[in-house]
Amino acid sequence: MKDYSGYHQTNSNIKIEKNGLEILEHSLRGFEGYDVIINDTRQTKVLMYQKYDAENTCKKIIGKVEDIELGNLLFFNNLNWLVTTFPEDNKIYRKAEIKLCNATFPIKSSKTKILKGYNKYGKPLYDDIYDVNKFSPCIVESKNTNPNNDNQLSISENQLLITLQYQESDTLVLNYEFEMYGERYKIINIDYTKVISDIGILKLIAERV
Repeated sequence: MKDYSGYHQTNSNIKIEKNGLEILEHSLRGFEGYDVIINDTRQTKVLMYQKYDAENTCKKIIGKVEDIELGNLLFFNNLNWLVTTFPEDNKIYRKAEIKLCNATFPIKSSKTKILKGYNKYGKPLYDDIYDVNKFSPCIVESKNTNPNNDNQLSISENQLLITLQYQESDTLVLNYEFEMYGERYKIINIDYTKVISDIGILKLIAERV
């Protein structure tokens, strides 16, 4: 004889999931649903709520499971927002926190060497030249805007903490120098702890040169 002991439970789970998805879709189409573009590739809707933040730079979002991922960039109201927390997932929707991007970081690759001259011994000297593929939205914090706690990297007065979407680049490496806010900085620390299976966010500490 066939075993039907789990039959009703299976149907019940399917019904709960179906009803949950219908409620989510209804909410996304409602007043609190906002149109966003994810990673410059596709448009979708999310629910967005204000998180307690004096500067209004942090929000909570709820959306479809496939739309909410740590490191995703959301373009909304002509501003870029970065998903900065691992999403909570109940198989129907995901929720996470996003933070406003206040700068961009030049993502470069395809390094080539250009001869710039010779030293006194006749040895050739080269400059490294990169192609700029894009400018990635990022969150830049200084000592004054980033009070230290257990969840944040410690930075000093002449340093910046830069958070951006994980990606491969010839310039996201230690000792790479770049310009930001009219000053020269060098990457001295890279935190990969929020990158899993090539998805997530990078945290860079850059020091003024």
